[in-house]
Formats: sequence, structure tokens, C-alpha cells
Amino acid sequence: MLELISDDERNRFVFDDGTDNKPVFIYKRLKGGISQKIALKHTKNSRNGPVANQDAMWNETITRGLLDWENVLHKGEPVEYDVNLIPHLPTDCKMELASKIAADSEVTEEEEKNS
Repeated sequence: MLELISDDERNRFVFDDGTDNKPVFIYKRLKGGISQKIALKHTKNSRNGPVANQDAMWNETITRGLLDWENVLHKGEPVEYDVNLIPHLPTDCKMELASKIAADSEVTEEEEKNS
């Protein structure tokens, strides 16, 4: 099923990679507590407490939220948006982008009150 996303539902994140042509990521908020479900899915219990598989959590969050990108390089060459390239993004970029998507996806008190 194709999900139509209006322009006002699209968010932009610019990753500061130290270049003049910084990567730009266009993403949507994850609805229905999806970001929390992703975190739980990738967290396992151990003797020392919960342990999260951060990379898997970041990849799934980005895969579910990312709509497009600009100025992204793969092996030094610019590439069009391809969900299969998400795991190849630099670790610090994935961490910041996934954190931004998850933070923007949290239900605000106002939204909870109006639901």
C-alpha cells in the first residue's frame, strides 16, 4: 500500500559531515509508537541488564522513516535514494538520523490529549 506523505509531514535533517555539500535526509515521523516498538525489538536481556543492538535499531528506524536523500555518497560517488544503502551510511550519520526520527516521532502531550 502506497502511503502518501504531504509536504508538511516531511522533515529535513542535514548531516554535518564537514563538507560544503552536506547530505540532506527527508523523513517522516513514525506513528503509533513504532519507534518504541523498534527499540524493544532490538533489545535483549542479559545478566547485566538490557543490551540494545544499536546498529539494527538505527537501520530499522531509518528504513521506516526515510523518504529520500540528497548529496549522499557511496564509495565516493553520489547515489540516488536506495533503501539497500542505508546500512552503508556512516555510523555517526545513522546514529544522529535515527535519533532525530525517533525524537520527532514521540507523541507530545498535546497530541496525546487530542487523541
